[in-house]
Amino acid sequence: MDFKNEISEFNKLRKKYFKNFYSNSSKKPVLTKAEILHLFQIINFFQILKDYDVTSNNALPKLSEMCLDTLYNLLIAILTNNDLFIAACTRQFDEELLEIVYSEFCTYKSTKEILKLNYRKLWENGIHNSLSYRKLATTQRSDKKEGIIREKDKLDAINNLFKKDSDKLHFKYQDVDSTKYLEQIIKKGTEFSKSNLSSHINQYYIFCIDLLPIIIKLDINLLSHNQKHEYLSLIKSLQF
Repeated sequence: MDFKNEISEFNKLRKKYFKNFYSNSSKKPVLTKAEILHLFQIINFFQILKDYDVTSNNALPKLSEMCLDTLYNLLIAILTNNDLFIAACTRQFDEELLEIVYSEFCTYKSTKEILKLNYRKLWENGIHNSLSYRKLATTQRSDKKEGIIREKDKLDAINNLFKKDSDKLHFKYQDVDSTKYLEQIIKKGTEFSKSNLSSHINQYYIFCIDLLPIIIKLDINLLSHNQKHEYLSLIKSLQF
């Protein structure tokens, strides 16, 4: 992926179709350049992963494709600065990431079976109760900036986001004029938290780029020539 070009096209789209929305008319952009880059790096990762058909995990390509669709919707949600829309997309993405982990850590019969799991079966009775999770809890590495990092903490962070985003969607109905409410969203925004969004992107970036390749046992030697080129380019882009 040509990240510079992708971000340029994204900004053109924002200015052309979303210029009247509060988040885009504001002097301070919703996302920093680094955060936009991180989102496109995550997107690029799932573009590669959805075609990773040499894995023994039959559910991985389909779940990766679903993640990709959700990320595209998240980009649109961010441009509309609608907090509920963003929460719906992030909550969906949280769940899809956990479903990928479940497909690696637990036994299942089909992708449809995974998609039907409720939270208790997905996390409490599934991922959290698996041998792989317990092994992950004992795995740690050293980081110069953050000290000792437990790998399971990166996974736990996604689970915590899932719970918070689920709570966000259980909102109380407000009896307001529909037209005025829509106009308010466009011109003034609505409960839009830039810091909350930034935190989400940071957690996704750490999990998807740093831990998920380990969980799915991504083998660069099994990638096709084009996939390998894309993945190596992605890794190189992480240095900036």
